[in-house]
Amino acid sequence: MHRQVKDTSEVVGRTPATAELVSTEPATGKKLWSGKVGDAPAEVAAARAAWPAWAAHSHAYRIESVRRFANVVRKKESEFAELIARETGKPLWEARTEVGAVVFRDVGRRSSSDFSSSRLSAARPL
Repeated sequence: MHRQVKDTSEVVGRTPATAELVSTEPATGKKLWSGKVGDAPAEVAAARAAWPAWAAHSHAYRIESVRRFANVVRKKESEFAELIARETGKPLWEARTEVGAVVFRDVGRRSSSDFSSSRLSAARPL
């Protein structure tokens, strides 16, 4: 559960250097994980700055990068599914489906037009 902020002055213009996110299991209240709050505007700016270089890569390079990402996620599919189920209270089968959606189970069956250079370079980054 996350604390709801009533006064936005607590958030606006604040650099959350020491703030921490904590995720708890709804069924038990047990802490599942915690991490420092990131700087979303800086991450979005970094993604936007990286976009032209990514779009300039060949179609084959981008496809291979997506496949490599999917393979890394697949290797940890059970761990991700268990965490999602525990964190959200979803049944494990539904959490597995969610992980499957992340790894694009059908990436090998997509047509080349789905990943064409013109479509990818024309798309707006975050």
